[in-house]
Amino acid sequence: MELKDGKVVVNSPFGERWGRFHNGNDLAHAGKFMAPVDIENVKVTQGKERTNEAGKAVGIWKESKTVDFRDPVTGLRTKTKVETLHTMVGDDPKPYTREMADKDYNKHPSKNLTYDQLMATPAHQMSKDGNSVSGTYKIGDQNYTLRFKHLSDLSMVQNSSGGFKTTISKGGAVGVIASTGYSTGNHAHFQVESGSHLPTNVGKYTNDMNKDSANKKGYKPSYSIDPIYFLNQMAGPNEEKEGRTW
Repeated sequence: MELKDGKVVVNSPFGERWGRFHNGNDLAHAGKFMAPVDIENVKVTQGKERTNEAGKAVGIWKESKTVDFRDPVTGLRTKTKVETLHTMVGDDPKPYTREMADKDYNKHPSKNLTYDQLMATPAHQMSKDGNSVSGTYKIGDQNYTLRFKHLSDLSMVQNSSGGFKTTISKGGAVGVIASTGYSTGNHAHFQVESGSHLPTNVGKYTNDMNKDSANKKGYKPSYSIDPIYFLNQMAGPNEEKEGRTW
């Protein structure tokens, strides 16, 4: 993140949220998302966002499923693919109807696609992760996957040939924070996975800046992440397991 103190505030951490499990950490900031370490094996997903009537950017995505269809004339059964649009309304995922799309487009035509344009967009370009970048980082013998979701676009990880970079250097820009995909508004989702893509608990790489007040009335944790803390928390236990200390 482009912050003067080098720290990032986590406003929605790893754990239970809205009756579901949140596998990463939502960071309440704007601007560029920067890689905290050197990242390899970069992969991307594509996504969209809409601007609602109130002028707020909200995520939108497409779901596909195969259903059985019975022809009313012949009686024959076939399988057909059904695609549906979805968006966030408040904190809840809802179907994105033609009526909603028409209202958004009529209010902000330069910032929205029409319902028909969205339905014509391939599902793989409307991922729940939005425009996202992921890559691996190795500490000792352990590979970690870092995921950056809900970016405005993927231009910062494109190469000169129009494809995508396979590596990103520490401090390099990953993208601009936005609200593409399964997202209620502009924020940065940062997620760390270990082993076979199991999410890694927030406590392993975040620091509670208010922990000295943990026993006081009205205490609320305020999490931060910085590269040094990240590496100490993630690398330290791994290096000690390998018999290397410093």
